[in-house]
Amino acid sequence: MDSHHRNLHLALVVALALFVAALTGAAVAAAPATAGSIPHLKWTTIYGPTTNQDMWNDVAIGPGHTVYVCGTQGFTQGPGWLMTVAKYGADETPLWQTPTVPAVETWSHGGADSRGAALAVDRAGNVIVVGSSYASGGGFAVVKFSGADGHVIWQKDIMLVGPAWAADVVMDHDGNAYVTGTAVGGMSTGQAVYTAKFRAADGKRLWDNLYSGPTLTSQGYAIAIDAQRNTYVIGSTVTTAGSNDWVTRKISPAGKSLWTRRYNGVLKHGDVPTTVIVSKSAVYVAGNTQADLAGRYDAVLVKYDLAGHRLWVKQFKHAGTSANVNGMCFDSSGHVLLCGLRHPLAGGADKTFLAKVTTAGKTVWLHSDAAPSNPLGAMGYYSIVKGPAGSMYVSGFEAPSATDNNILIEKRTKAGKVAWRADFGWPDGGDDRGGPLALDGTAGLYVSGSIWTTTNSYDATLQKYKP
Repeated sequence: MDSHHRNLHLALVVALALFVAALTGAAVAAAPATAGSIPHLKWTTIYGPTTNQDMWNDVAIGPGHTVYVCGTQGFTQGPGWLMTVAKYGADETPLWQTPTVPAVETWSHGGADSRGAALAVDRAGNVIVVGSSYASGGGFAVVKFSGADGHVIWQKDIMLVGPAWAADVVMDHDGNAYVTGTAVGGMSTGQAVYTAKFRAADGKRLWDNLYSGPTLTSQGYAIAIDAQRNTYVIGSTVTTAGSNDWVTRKISPAGKSLWTRRYNGVLKHGDVPTTVIVSKSAVYVAGNTQADLAGRYDAVLVKYDLAGHRLWVKQFKHAGTSANVNGMCFDSSGHVLLCGLRHPLAGGADKTFLAKVTTAGKTVWLHSDAAPSNPLGAMGYYSIVKGPAGSMYVSGFEAPSATDNNILIEKRTKAGKVAWRADFGWPDGGDDRGGPLALDGTAGLYVSGSIWTTTNSYDATLQKYKP
């Protein structure tokens, strides 16, 4: 911290110069094939300071129409990653980015293999990023960066007995952070779902909570919070029979376990939850369940009331395909929207999975589409956010040919029909994919993702679309 504040002005000037140079160089080296004709595209930035794997894993809107991204930066030489965080203005201006050069750690205990998995932004524009740190004594990484210039306000690296990593973070109105992930040790010697609350001002750990399951083998995936500051955590656990069950837990504002529910499908074998959302009266968990011995998976949506009673289970059956749920949100009317993809077991191109379900568990509609520009090409969704009047935005990929994937952005109407579609591709025959989305009201739709470059590496990309 002290070394950061010394020469702060010079560091910011140098960082900004390097950042702009990296973006400009990448833009010159590669440009979208149809830059002038992509519907609703306002601008795109490329972050690729190394010839290894650079990618954004999450995106969020900050005050004043700013946008934040977090992810990982590959080392120029040798193995390893660095947690990377950046802030942009609404006009594409890079405001700050950390680390400023590839050889410098993001924070003092980041180590040679630190990764940014998810972020949350408070009302002042400060950002908390969670992920992993492999420094001595590190593991479960929670770092708060200043929204003004990106310097580290506080950092917490937690390792109980063995490796640990954070997967997701949410904030309450006071800026306190609630984080979940996986830790080895603590209440047992096994692998546990680890959840903790960190105070906004100084990062003090106010409480932590662990769940190891029947065989001491569990992992934490995602977290949600309600208006009373109860947290809802999902993960997976291995049973004594060797199967993999969903786990959903409710934790009180004081960190006390209120209830734990497990779910498995008919085969009771390979069931994995992927996402959780909470309303004023219910908790919705979505994921996948193994449906047959051939290895087919069905998409599943489970609803619990806030007391932990399971109200219903909605399973989406598709003969001959395996469905993955990647994203979920409420629409503006309170219906549940699910997105993902379907993969044919016998081979062939992926298709999209997009569904709307009522609070009573009734399917309003379900769409599954192939790539519009190539009937034999793959297409799938990774993220979804709600839009106005029941509409929604989705991101993912679309394959115009057998050797090329483009970033796919769509706006869908209340009925699930395509309102507009943007197919953003680099002329390198590579693997370009859209990731998490963030909607800034009517000002902009931001899409994080990655592109495959001519140097056979991934560069991180952030795009802004007119909603």
